[in-house]
Amino acid sequence: MSDSKHSDQVSLTTIKGGAAVEKFDYALSQVLENIDDPNTDSDAVRSIALVVKMKPSPDRAEVAYTIQVTPKFAPPIADGGLMYVGRRQGGLVAVDFNPQQPDMFDPERGADIQPLRAAVQKEED
Repeated sequence: MSDSKHSDQVSLTTIKGGAAVEKFDYALSQVLENIDDPNTDSDAVRSIALVVKMKPSPDRAEVAYTIQVTPKFAPPIADGGLMYVGRRQGGLVAVDFNPQQPDMFDPERGADIQPLRAAVQKEED
């Protein structure tokens, strides 16, 4: 417990001129942004670690310290899809549309891509 008569005594709110509280508040704002981000899992646990390390001098009259605040966020939700593999001019290519299914608006799209299975079968023949 702190004694209100001694306002010069170091506390969490006064150490380094309030740096610990400032760093925590900043980390909290970052965590809140991460919580609000629709690209993250809403159920994921977020955290903020506040670590104060202290190393006394040999005579214990002085103490060097560091203040570290580390937020832990929810990672972005993974995105995925399908890609189709085929051959174009003898080289392998991957595209995000099925080249065997003509595009309704651009029937020539992917027409130069030979399906991989068909390319393998032709090489075996």
